[in-house]
Amino acid sequence: MRPACGLGYLLARLSDTVADASLAPLTQRREWLLGLRQAFLNGATPPDLTALVPSLDSPGERTLTTRAPDCLAALQAVDAPTREALREVLDPITRGQLLDLDVFAAAAPGQPSQLPSVDSLELYADEVAGCVGRFWTRIAWQSDPAFATEPLAAMMAWGTRYGRALQWINIVRDLHEDRPRGRAYLPAGESPAAWLQKAEHGLRDGLRYTSALRGRRLRLATALPALIGAATIRNLRAKGDASFTQRIKISRQEAGAIVRGAAWRVLGNRPLGPYFEKLLQPNGANSSGTGASNASGSPVTG
Repeated sequence: MRPACGLGYLLARLSDTVADASLAPLTQRREWLLGLRQAFLNGATPPDLTALVPSLDSPGERTLTTRAPDCLAALQAVDAPTREALREVLDPITRGQLLDLDVFAAAAPGQPSQLPSVDSLELYADEVAGCVGRFWTRIAWQSDPAFATEPLAAMMAWGTRYGRALQWINIVRDLHEDRPRGRAYLPAGESPAAWLQKAEHGLRDGLRYTSALRGRRLRLATALPALIGAATIRNLRAKGDASFTQRIKISRQEAGAIVRGAAWRVLGNRPLGPYFEKLLQPNGANSSGTGASNASGSPVTG
């Protein structure tokens, strides 16, 4: 799975870099993004992004943008089923990025713009994240039709809801950055708490997805976003309205503990559900044990 998923990530990150390059004029970004979309989907000649590179702050993004022709050449070089799967995921991703540019074209402090409805937020989350769950599933299935114990249709549905959930967490987590810039992804009257609740349900589907996977490495890689997402939801809920003005995230120390805790459970064929529930709780930051003995000598479970 790694080559296809890695290439998909690079191509999506390339188009995201173009869409988010705030120092470039909006009309130019939109033109570049449309050009990339056509190159992704139809093999058209890609746009020349040379003028974009100096405006990028990240060395990684500058390198990626400079090597855009190599990424597109790699897309043309893969086998037909993989190329079709990549195009299927890049189609909604770039459509969602264009929607983002169009909806928030005039957004500025004191001039807020927002998604108009719950349906539009559902669609946006599907286009930029739900489709990734379907892509991951399709690539796994193409790599090994016996990759899961559940039917492909169920895995596709769970993967879609899992991806959407992760995007909703991102939207609530980034309120402190987006609101001052006039960008409101939550429609008028929608509560962040309600969308965190929807995200929690989606993460539970992610755990169902994970538990159906064969192969420990695949199961571990797929479980980590749900577990880190659970800890992020916990922290956002604990901070309440503070999330409107400050960045809320889990610490590197806890992230490392979650990786170790997940690995211990997956390698030991232990269920991840109790661990997920523990991470959602207010004291979850203190309960990321890996299964080693605690101070009293008894094993940490769940």
